[in-house]
Amino acid sequence: MASNTIIDKLRDYKSVSSWLLWDDDNPKGLSWTKEELDINDKYVFVALNASFKTPDEWGSFHSGRRGDKNIYFVFKGTDYEGSYITDLIKYKDSNGCSDVFEDSDSKTVFQTVMDNHEIYNRNISIFEKEMESINNKSTVLAFGNDVYMMLKFNPNINKKYKIIKLPHFSSRMGYKKYRKEVNKILKNNGLPTILG
Repeated sequence: MASNTIIDKLRDYKSVSSWLLWDDDNPKGLSWTKEELDINDKYVFVALNASFKTPDEWGSFHSGRRGDKNIYFVFKGTDYEGSYITDLIKYKDSNGCSDVFEDSDSKTVFQTVMDNHEIYNRNISIFEKEMESINNKSTVLAFGNDVYMMLKFNPNINKKYKIIKLPHFSSRMGYKKYRKEVNKILKNNGLPTILG
């Protein structure tokens, strides 16, 4: 499927998702256009929820904050560049796409979602649409235990996709140690490694 078609299908989520693509050596860089976008549909990266709203279209995961920089330093120039990256729990409301679930405390988010299955089901439904828009055979790489558990909890997603748990990118271990940790997990799961 052409990049333009995929981007058009995912446009509703441009405030809560992005692509593992950056301008040259700038972890905040987002100057690509949809005509230039080279989508990698083999992998989809998933975090739990947005910790803050970004004003830029497709600006999620490109803030320049430590965690976003870890993603940049680990995946820039690898076989994973160009992959879609999104949050599983995008919205607080159970029937719309208006109230972004913005919270930096993953325990609060996890508990809120587990206590309200309508929020979980609505966001899972959105995630399934995203996956259908990209490639139903994509490998899902989950950042952290909470999102991994939510994905594995859903029998349709668990059966349909290979789901791999990665350490969360906001880890305080520093990007070099984080990269080694991620590389080991990728290697153990038969995926392309990120270190030579």
